[in-house]
Amino acid sequence: MRFGGGAWVDETHAVSAYALLAIVPIHVGGVIYASVRHRENLIVTMLHGRKRRP
Repeated sequence: MRFGGGAWVDETHAVSAYALLAIVPIHVGGVIYASVRHRENLIVTMLHGRKRRP
């Protein structure tokens, strides 16, 4: 406890870290699913900011 706060701060930090590790693969899976479903490479679209015309 270098900066104070107590055990609840450490516990909150640990829970938040594990929640983030669980959410990231779900998000990546959603991007892949949407890319396949819409037949568009969303990752490249996010990088350069341009989409195909419908």
